[in-house]
Amino acid sequence: MSQELEQGGLHITIGSTPQVAEIGQSSKIVFENDLRMVKAALLYANHATLCSVTSSALLELVAMQDIPREKRVSYIKEMVSWMGDDEAARLLTGMMALFEQSNDPMWAKFLEDTLADGWNTVREHVNNFLRDGGGEGILRAIESGLLEVHHFDAALRRAVQETERRNFIIEYVAVVGASMSNAHTYPLFDEDTSEIISAGIQAGLISAPDSAVARGKEVRLATDLLARLPLFPQATIKETLDIRRELESHLKRFQSAIIKFSEAIKTASWDKDFAHDADRVLRRDVEPAIQNIEEEVKANKFIRKLLRKFVDKPMAVPVGSALALAMSNLPLSGIALLAAGGIVGGGSALHDAHEEWSEKMREVQQNNLFFYYRTKNLLADRKYDYVSDKE
Repeated sequence: MSQELEQGGLHITIGSTPQVAEIGQSSKIVFENDLRMVKAALLYANHATLCSVTSSALLELVAMQDIPREKRVSYIKEMVSWMGDDEAARLLTGMMALFEQSNDPMWAKFLEDTLADGWNTVREHVNNFLRDGGGEGILRAIESGLLEVHHFDAALRRAVQETERRNFIIEYVAVVGASMSNAHTYPLFDEDTSEIISAGIQAGLISAPDSAVARGKEVRLATDLLARLPLFPQATIKETLDIRRELESHLKRFQSAIIKFSEAIKTASWDKDFAHDADRVLRRDVEPAIQNIEEEVKANKFIRKLLRKFVDKPMAVPVGSALALAMSNLPLSGIALLAAGGIVGGGSALHDAHEEWSEKMREVQQNNLFFYYRTKNLLADRKYDYVSDKE
């Protein structure tokens, strides 16, 4: 396997609408919705495509920081025109005219320095936006090679301009709606997108074949269950990828269980009642199974402790004997091997107990929900803990 997870296999198309957080008297765009769905998708699938106006605009903002110096004035003019601020546009046009007509080197340098300072301020705002809004996580997922973000042309401009929004929404619905008829991807929609898709199906504008319904139920159930895990919201993309990498060998059994659970759900993933059906699956099938695993692991840990006590217990070996001298130089593992071989009294029983412990652990790990159980524990233990996705 390469540095990141292998591509191929199950692919998810994520439809996520813009989310705005109210902070005091102001509001700002956040990536919480995108991140939640991306993290769950990358735990369950091999690859994902994120259809998000917010994340598409994010990539434009990131690329904007690298615009060559000679093109920055034109870009600023264009951005001001999007805002519809006539006063700002007038001031900017006047300043640029002075800059272009002036023959005074000092004036020209002043304007260039002012533009450079302004551009650095823009960069600082973009970086703060990435950090505070969660955009760093989206960039990290893209860098992993496991996530693609669908490119919407001129996402920044069209998100800002009122006259563009209707056409923008139509394009978004067309993109996510196309995943319904694509047999090579599994559709995963947030609540707002689900409402739009459901309305489109009822109006006969969007086709929902049975295969799309089945694919949608599977990934929606899986990602809903994963997103309910304690500490899942706090997990970074890097932590998510590390957990997925560690549990890769257990994923197929988890997918098999999810398929069976989803087949019992009657509602489509974009229906408003799906969340209630998923909750019933959690309480009826998942939580009891996880409780059984936890009890088996706890009982097996008790057996393990008994084994340790048996091995650690001082044995009645004559002082100064050849066996005592040899054992005094052996590590714990060596003494255990002697015991298992029958040289020390009770070795056969110790060997049988160790075999029983090993067999129980294999049985636990072969449980179809071991992936879910272990993901929960890794998140709780913070084994792969990162302050942020920028590290």
